[in-house]
Order: sequence, then structure tokens, then C-alpha cells
Amino acid sequence: MNRREAVAGVASVGVLGTGVAVLQRGLPFGDDGPAEETADDGDDSGIDPLAVDVLEDERGDAAATDTLSVPNDGVTLAMIFSPVCSRCRALLPELAAAREELRADYGDALTVLSATSQGMPDQLRDWWAENDGQWVLGYDPDRRLGDRYDVVGHPTLLAIDGAGTLQWDNRGQLEAEQIVGNVEPVLEAHAGANGETQ
Repeated sequence: MNRREAVAGVASVGVLGTGVAVLQRGLPFGDDGPAEETADDGDDSGIDPLAVDVLEDERGDAAATDTLSVPNDGVTLAMIFSPVCSRCRALLPELAAAREELRADYGDALTVLSATSQGMPDQLRDWWAENDGQWVLGYDPDRRLGDRYDVVGHPTLLAIDGAGTLQWDNRGQLEAEQIVGNVEPVLEAHAGANGETQ
């Protein structure tokens, strides 16, 4: 083997390794600017809330100027999605069933948000209605929410506590009971921290 073949072989291994990484984690979107820091100095104040524009609220009302703060005073279950993603569409009924079960047990301690940076607000509202969206539809054109929590693909679920700490995340398809099983401990911890009992 000559030197040229050896260099080509090493380069091929690097390209294949990068391809495998992209298949496993997806392509990153957004810039790689400095990440926002969480408060880690013993202060329980958490991180500064982000305001996500609300296109539809839980009642299905258009709310073009309202915003939802993440974090807020409860637990936020956020789905970062793309309207052209078939896996995102397939996850919606599972998220709806999980939301129903979790809200029955924990009420307003849980906020469910589906947020995207893609599309135009009117098109997103139509897409939401066609897919029976029953919770908050958020529009985050600057990808601040996804960037804060290092989201690199769709769909991604995030369970964020009241301090803004990411307690659980998952990229890909899950069934409702899997979502409940992973988010319930976050809600239990929130209830315990607030002196609530179930």
C-alpha cells in the first residue's frame, strides 16, 4: 500500500464516522453561537425565561401577540417539531394521549407546548387544525428554545422544570405511556418541591 492509499483510507474512515454521527444525532440547525448559561452558583433562580410566541392556545384560539414563558412556574413538556416531518405528525396523537393522562393527575402544573421555527404563522395554524392540535402551538423563528436545549433534530421532546433545567429529552418517536413514564417523575419532583401531594 502506498502513502496515497493510506491517506485516502484514513480520510474515508473520517467521512464514514461523520456520516454515522449525522444519522444518529441528525443535522444541527441554527448557528453554533455561545450557549446560554444556566445559573450554577447555588442560586435557585434558574435561567432567564424565553418568550415563545403563541399562535394557538389550549382552547384553539388564535393568539398572535401572546407569549408563553419557558421556563414558567410549572413543568413544560415541549415538542420541537417541523411541519414537514412525518415522525412529528405521528407523535402528535401519542403526545395528546400523554397530555390527557398527565393533566388528569397533575392539572395546571403541566404546560404542553409544540414549537417550531419553520413556516409562516397562518400556514402553521392551518397545519395545527388539520392535525388536531389541542395544546399551545408556539412559533420560535429564531430557534432560541431549540438552541438553548441543544435540539438537533425533529421531533424532540423536552421536559423542563420551573428553574429551566432540562430534566428529560428524547429525539424520535415514543408511545404515550413512554412519555408519561418519563415526564411523571419531573412532575412529582415539582409537586414535592412545592409541598403538594397527589
